[in-house]
Amino acid sequence: MKQLRILFAEDSEDDVILLVRQLKEEGYETVWQRVETPETMAAALKAEPWDIVISDHSMPKLSSTQVLATLRASDSDIPAIIVSGTIGEQTAVEAMRAGARDFFVKGHLARLAPVIDRELKEAEERRKARRIEEQLFQVQKIESIGRLAGGVAHDFNNLLTAILGLADLSIRELPPESPIKADLQEIKNVAFRAAALTQQLLAFSRRQIIQPKVVDLNAVVTNLQRMLRRLIEESVHIELRAAKEPATTLADPTQLEQLVINLAVNARDAMPKGGTLTISVSEARLDDAFVSVHPGAAAGEYVRLTVRDTGVGFSPEARKHLFEPFFTTKELGKGTGLGLATCYGIVKQNGGYLAVESALGKGTAFDAYLPKTEGRPEPAKGETPRSPSLRGRETVLVAEDEAAVRRLACRILRSYGYDVLEAVDGRQALHMLLADTDKRVRLVLTDTIMPHLGGKELVDELRRRRPDVKAIYTSGYTDDSLANQGVLQPGVDFIAKPFEPEELARRVRQALDRT
Repeated sequence: MKQLRILFAEDSEDDVILLVRQLKEEGYETVWQRVETPETMAAALKAEPWDIVISDHSMPKLSSTQVLATLRASDSDIPAIIVSGTIGEQTAVEAMRAGARDFFVKGHLARLAPVIDRELKEAEERRKARRIEEQLFQVQKIESIGRLAGGVAHDFNNLLTAILGLADLSIRELPPESPIKADLQEIKNVAFRAAALTQQLLAFSRRQIIQPKVVDLNAVVTNLQRMLRRLIEESVHIELRAAKEPATTLADPTQLEQLVINLAVNARDAMPKGGTLTISVSEARLDDAFVSVHPGAAAGEYVRLTVRDTGVGFSPEARKHLFEPFFTTKELGKGTGLGLATCYGIVKQNGGYLAVESALGKGTAFDAYLPKTEGRPEPAKGETPRSPSLRGRETVLVAEDEAAVRRLACRILRSYGYDVLEAVDGRQALHMLLADTDKRVRLVLTDTIMPHLGGKELVDELRRRRPDVKAIYTSGYTDDSLANQGVLQPGVDFIAKPFEPEELARRVRQALDRT
């Protein structure tokens, strides 16, 4: 028997019973309710999910016109059929124009069951199309917000580079007993927190600097086990389930760790009274049927990270906004609203798809699909050995269009003994290099994106004319186009903003000492 939930707008219970009996003979097992007023109909629509509405045309307290208007007001896709003992052709046409899907005269119901079958299928198609349209709108909105967030983060990183660098230099130059040191250290601490926020914005907008490697997702989850135990309260039981075979993907290992931690912390916060957090790794194949109802997904073979909790869950309205930056369901001051937005950006930047299933009171499950790749995972690299001294006497050319950052970088390098030349953009830097007939310049520190001539173009020209000169890129953000051009390829020196003075000095010294 086919299950069917019917809302009858009918003043005669006997007529309803006759219809139910006929539908049972046609193979339908029905659950139904009868209403006679607009108020009771509106309440019934709100209280229960219905498959179809069958309405009389004219009743003492309710007409088919009111039934159709009530359906429209409820923003429902439920199809409505008019079944009446007295309905003329003109009245039937008007009902169809008002939204009725079909009409019947009582006593002539031979085609009622086929029409219901048709309407149920068409209603499901309309709902499916509406879901896809809503999901596509969400994807487009998130992409727009991401572009804005990436631009803001880039400007913030330039500002934070100057704040952190100047605070650090000031601390180094003050006597140990100076009371100002504590204030400057607090400035640094706050700036570091701001830098962490901008990194989350960059991850969301897919402009975070990444270094993809062949990674086994099983190993990522296993290696984080101890940290997760520290982050998650004892009232939450943690279950880790690895895939039977290596779950390898080409992704940035640091980003994958950030993904697991963010999803786990989000699950922890959804279980204030305890529960179960399950983190599992598996293989999955996304087919065309899945892709057709999940805009942004692509068919293919994936490794899947699933983070499931038994917490409070999300409402349908909240689910629409989960991946938007600064959206949060937490209390004021208990969340930035960037955790899930960061997860979305990480998965997208690594070529994957992030899905969520949730219901209020029934927990939440996030599925991160990352493209499966063949190959042996790369071993973790040890720390780069530090140079015995960070000081130097070589000539360094700094090309940076942001004045505050340029002045800071020059001041830092001069404090370590270097002879420093300044250029406001790539074009001026190239002119200075061509004028350097004595070949004094040993290294160029260049911003990646500058007016007139960018860092990549500057370094390409430098390689052609002065292959002996080393180069280090720096930037507040990057994107896929820069990565494709080779700026972030293995062996290319890159230092992300914001950077601290000692870090800059170390990277310059290492580049100069490298043969």
